[in-house]
Amino acid sequence: MKITHSPFRLAPFVATACSAALALLLPALAGAAPVVATSADAFVDSIGVNVHAHSAYSDQHAMLKARLGELGVRHVRDGNHPQACRYAAEFFSELGIRTTFIMGRRVGGKEEWKSPLDLEKIDTELSDIKELALSAAAALEGPNEYDLHSDKRDPDWPATLRGYQKRFHAKAKADPALKDLPVIAPSLTSTKAYEAVGDLDAFIDRSCVHLYQSTRPPGTPGWGANGYGSIPWTMQFNVAKQSPAKKPTWSTECGYNNEISERGEAIYLPRMYAEFFRQGIERSFKYELMGEQWGLLRKDGSPRPAFTAIKNLIALLKDPGEPSTPASLDFELSGKTGDVRTLLLQKRSGAFFVVLWREVPSWDPDKKKDLSVPPAAVTFTSPAIARGILHTLGDHGALTTSTLEISEGGTINLEIPDTLTVLELTR
Repeated sequence: MKITHSPFRLAPFVATACSAALALLLPALAGAAPVVATSADAFVDSIGVNVHAHSAYSDQHAMLKARLGELGVRHVRDGNHPQACRYAAEFFSELGIRTTFIMGRRVGGKEEWKSPLDLEKIDTELSDIKELALSAAAALEGPNEYDLHSDKRDPDWPATLRGYQKRFHAKAKADPALKDLPVIAPSLTSTKAYEAVGDLDAFIDRSCVHLYQSTRPPGTPGWGANGYGSIPWTMQFNVAKQSPAKKPTWSTECGYNNEISERGEAIYLPRMYAEFFRQGIERSFKYELMGEQWGLLRKDGSPRPAFTAIKNLIALLKDPGEPSTPASLDFELSGKTGDVRTLLLQKRSGAFFVVLWREVPSWDPDKKKDLSVPPAAVTFTSPAIARGILHTLGDHGALTTSTLEISEGGTINLEIPDTLTVLELTR
């Protein structure tokens, strides 16, 4: 099988800055033309992680701040508690990390997190962000999973949530200090909830999902009716209800927990960020930074292999500075390309970074064990290439680098594993 790369018309949901990269999934097309790359730094900027800086992490704040700096991530997501705002300002001033703040304070009482939203506290929430962490704010997100957290104390919760989002959006957009911050839709946990809340386009700049894929690979075709659990299913049956106008989507929670092995997570998580970006999800926040069940860090702060993998991926592809217009690259893949995914990136230096991986299961969800996936023999051809370096993430997050042998005509023979392989190419 041969994949020749060319531009094509995107479906509306994925017509974002990632559009050129999405073309790389297509099978052979007649009259192939060069493909425009996506900024490597834009991909790095899409990588986020959830934190609980003002609560669960407060006793280990200094250590966790150091780990965030080591990870190299630029975006975190947290609540807008005053102490969280103070920590967000610290993260920004010392590490350049910006925070997406979750809105939605409650009326209080027993199990406050389950109590109804308090619309009268919106002014206070926005004021805390402005006064304590305005420079650190990347976005303002609607209430978190209110369909799950609201109980019988708010039987008409969809109306409450819509009312909160409408008022919060209006106040933020009317404030000169906040009006340019993207307003993210509230997260919900079921198709039924998305149907109940309905169209929020008038009150959001971005739609929102919590796209967990259980113990399946990031590009899973799904494991239920109509592809339930897959990215296309989520876009069609959830996001389309929240944003019929097809506004860009953020996945403000996603990732894997200890139901798979640490090796499995180290393989899947870099692929998750790449696959989400490739399919048009603008920013994705792994849940979460630290914790025995979900954390990139164990409870004692020691890094899991997935932490190492993401740290190495960011270090390889980051390219901060004034953005430039990406160029194009004409190339094709041949050989065993059936499950090979490709993401074309470029740095401001002009170097291309072709990210490749096999989008196959690396973990058996039934037998609960790691799978040994043989690499796919693939030939990469691009006559314009003069020099190349091969970077490969191992199954425990380590990055190995070697010089590529390029044959006449720009041909490179590759073995593509289920971990990310990155071709760094110079014309």
